[in-house]
Amino acid sequence: MLGTGLWDGVRLVLQSLINEGLVAVKTKFLITMKGRDYLADPLKWRLNVETAEEVERKLFWNSIYEIFDKALTRLRARSQPSSRKK
Repeated sequence: MLGTGLWDGVRLVLQSLINEGLVAVKTKFLITMKGRDYLADPLKWRLNVETAEEVERKLFWNSIYEIFDKALTRLRARSQPSSRKK
């Protein structure tokens, strides 16, 4: 992870392990069965090289898409003919 600080790199690695279901967080980090299988076979390992800026950019745009999706859902719900009594 070139271009990232040490703690940013650690945070990205831990978050990716959690997102992939390879570790679980309770009172401490626990490796899951999926994680054990993954670590046992190096052919399964995927190396994703991204800078912190790229990760932040993805998070930003994903949040924008989520906001617009929610707004569109609300607009569609409001534009549906209501079952008002006439």
